[in-house]
Amino acid sequence: MELLSTSRRWLLIRVVLTSIVVWISPSAWVPTIFGGGISLTIHQKLRTASDVVVEAGQNVDRGVHNIYSATTSLAAVPTTTTAAYVATRSPAPSKTTTIAEGPHKMPTDCQPYPGKRVVLVTANEQYVRMFSNWLIHAAPFLNPETDQLVVAAESKAAVAILRNISMSGSTHFDVVFDDHWGSASSKGSSGSKYGSPIWANVVTHRPRQILNMLELGCSVLYNDIDTAWIKPVFAALDRYGRHDLMLPDDNKHTKGKRSHYLCTCLMYFRPTTNNRALLLGWAEKCKGETKNQFAFNTALSALQGKIDYVVLPETQFPPGVSARKNLATAVMIHANWMVGTGTKEKFLESFGLWNR
Repeated sequence: MELLSTSRRWLLIRVVLTSIVVWISPSAWVPTIFGGGISLTIHQKLRTASDVVVEAGQNVDRGVHNIYSATTSLAAVPTTTTAAYVATRSPAPSKTTTIAEGPHKMPTDCQPYPGKRVVLVTANEQYVRMFSNWLIHAAPFLNPETDQLVVAAESKAAVAILRNISMSGSTHFDVVFDDHWGSASSKGSSGSKYGSPIWANVVTHRPRQILNMLELGCSVLYNDIDTAWIKPVFAALDRYGRHDLMLPDDNKHTKGKRSHYLCTCLMYFRPTTNNRALLLGWAEKCKGETKNQFAFNTALSALQGKIDYVVLPETQFPPGVSARKNLATAVMIHANWMVGTGTKEKFLESFGLWNR
């Protein structure tokens, strides 16, 4: 009886093991269990999985060089609005808690990208090269487990180009486009320069795009694409603790002193009711304007004492005019206070930060 009982127990163990491995991969595992090779096969499977992870890591360097070539072969990709795209692209939202203060409750969990923060940039087809260069330098510092890159296309023509870059490279990102906001097109290169009249149609995009993400419970790092990351940006921001907003100074005449002209080139927002009020005020101030930074500073001044914000030091986030003297400590180099993409490219190239 004891022998029979032992046999039955062994049969039961085999049945349980078979059920487990059939659930994982029936075609590859079942024959090896009954053939007595389970230990070797499990080792081989685990080794294969490990090799895949290693190979994926190695592909980062190879894949990033495909960014430029990706723009030459475009597939037709349908456009969509931000709300519709988030609804179809993103996983089901997780249960959220809310911030109770104020008349408007803000979710505190990022609904479209649970457990992640959003890195948001904007681009149209005229600035694809600039975006590609930004991506090459930012990608090594983005963690796919915690950071979700979202690219807001400023023109319908840019959507297919940007999505093709995402599909072809090693750093994958989401592309959103809101056709009811108007767009910035490269038809006529002079007409699409930043600050020209066509930008009066799109200058309010930035606050609205950021606000869309905040109202979904996401912390958002907005960044201009005429920048190059040279050190981990989030590690630098984390040193200053939790605040509604973090951003650098942009006054080129301060000589190290803090000014009240802050830069919209890099802004880290948390989903708070105070930031919601700021972004609504910023969008309102932008109406009829061709640039948005003055409008932002006006909106921020109107909320002094209500917004908990930190001005990041020039030594880490210098404007273009003081980039060279702060190169040893800089986290990011910004090609601002200069006009034209060609000038910006040459500036970044002088630091070895332009990839042709």
